[in-house]
Amino acid sequence: MGRQKIEIKKIENEDARLVSFSKRRSGLFNKASCLTTLCGVDAAVVVFSPAGTPYSFGSPRVEMVVDRFLSSGREMEEPNFFRQHHATSVQELNRRCMELENQVEAAQARRRALEERLSAVAAVRDEPEEMEVEELEALKEALNQLKKMTDEHMKERAAGSSSSAAQNEAGPSTPLDLG
Repeated sequence: MGRQKIEIKKIENEDARLVSFSKRRSGLFNKASCLTTLCGVDAAVVVFSPAGTPYSFGSPRVEMVVDRFLSSGREMEEPNFFRQHHATSVQELNRRCMELENQVEAAQARRRALEERLSAVAAVRDEPEEMEVEELEALKEALNQLKKMTDEHMKERAAGSSSSAAQNEAGPSTPLDLG
């Protein structure tokens, strides 16, 4: 099931309208950002929420793009250092974005591998009550190994995180006692 074409008309339900506005505003700003990055253009987007709150996106800045537009397209001179800084910032953000996408892909691959391992363990038997003692011991050992690997991976991720510990801390973990 793919995307379905929706009829373009005002959403009557106020809550649904606000949710739709929020999601679509984010998507619109994303598209504008991609346009500025990919095509090297300046862009400004200004929208007002159904409640009347203004939201804006501009690259390099909304004010600069609007001033340029209002001056009938005569390009305003901006300091060279600003344009260079902006280009450097965009490049750094793009590099960081690609790095994060790679990390997400790697994490998803690890998740799939762990899910495969868990399904293999679960495939041993559907009912633990029917398992022999040796099978239960093997299952217990496999789960302990999985827990150990997960704990080590979490420690590595926490140690390697470049963000502050307060932002990434998920709280204390509860121990899993399989014994």
